[in-house]
Amino acid sequence: MSAQIDSTTLRSRPSTCTRGSPLRRFAIGVPALRITRAVTTTLTLSLSVPALAGPLRLLFERDVDGPGGTELAINTYPSFADFFAGTNFTSQFSAINVNAPYSVGGITWDGTAYQVLFERDIDGPGGTELAINTYPTLADFFAGTNFTSQFSAINVNSPYSVGGITWDGIAYRVLFERDIDTAGGTELAINSYATLADFFSGNALSSQFSSINVNAPYSVGGFAYDANGYHVLFERDEDSAGGIELAINSYATLADFFAGTNFTSQFSTINVNAPYSVHGFLIEPDAEGDPGTGNDPGSDDPGGSGDPNTVPEPDPLALLATATAALLVSRRTGRQCFAGR
Repeated sequence: MSAQIDSTTLRSRPSTCTRGSPLRRFAIGVPALRITRAVTTTLTLSLSVPALAGPLRLLFERDVDGPGGTELAINTYPSFADFFAGTNFTSQFSAINVNAPYSVGGITWDGTAYQVLFERDIDGPGGTELAINTYPTLADFFAGTNFTSQFSAINVNSPYSVGGITWDGIAYRVLFERDIDTAGGTELAINSYATLADFFSGNALSSQFSSINVNAPYSVGGFAYDANGYHVLFERDEDSAGGIELAINSYATLADFFAGTNFTSQFSTINVNAPYSVHGFLIEPDAEGDPGTGNDPGSDDPGGSGDPNTVPEPDPLALLATATAALLVSRRTGRQCFAGR
C-alpha cells in the first residue's frame, strides 16, 4: 500500500505541548494512549572526534505547523569537527509540506536513494503508523518531487517512538526509544530489516534492547552509520545554550551499542533555533558510494572507555560558544509539539 506523506496542502495542527512531552512514541505491537515522556540520556563528554566517510547532514523539522519551504531543512557539515564547532556548513529548506498527523522519524542514504521515515503522531493501526518516502537525490528531497511513498505494516507499541533509521550495508536499523523514563535495558532498542520490503511487511531480521540508560533531559534525535561505527545524536528536551543542546555518542560496533560500552561522546556548540528540532541525521557515503565496511572501526576507532552511567558537566567554555546555523541561534522556550501532527 502506498501513500503520499508530502502535500502541497497546509494542514492545521491544533493543540501544543511542551518540548519535554512529545506525542510520538510507541514500539512494535500494541497501540495505547500517549504518555508524557520523562527523558534520560547517557552522555560522556570526550574530546576525540571520529572520522567519517562523507559529510554529516542534520534534518530539522519545524515544531509548529508551517507551509512547505519552512517545515523541513538540512544542515550539511563536511566533518564531525565542523558539526561540533558549528561552523563551515550549508543549510537549505525543502519544499515538502508534512501532512498531519505525521512527523519525521529519521533519514538515511542506502546507496541508491535517501529514505525519509515518517511516524504518525497519534496512535493508529499497523499500515498507517510508519511510512517511508524515497528520494533518488538530495535535490529531489529539497524540491519535494520525484519520490515514491509506502506505508509499513509495523504497529509501533506504546510507549515507544522511532528515534532514527540507518542503513549499514547489511540491514536497515530502526532505533526505538521509550517515551517514559525507565532503567537501561528497556529504553533503547533496534529492529533490523534486511531489505526495505521486509520493513514494509514488518518482517524483522532481529530485535534487541540496549543497556544504555538515557539521562534526562535528553532524547534521541537521530541515528547514523559510517565506516567508524554507529552514531547516536542526542538533543536536549528543554531549551539551553549552545554547548549542551546537541551531542553525539559514537559506538564502534552494534555490540558496543547494545552493551553501552566502548564509545566516545561530545557536545556540539550549535544552538538550535526556535521553532525547530532535530528529526534525523545521516552520514553521506564516500565518493564511491560506499557507506563503510560494516562494524570495522579501522584506524580511526571512535570507541573509548566511556562509562555509560556517568554524565559529566560540559566544559564551561563551551557554553560561551555561539554556533549559529541558518535555522540555528537563540531558540525555543520549549519544544512545541501538537496533537494531530
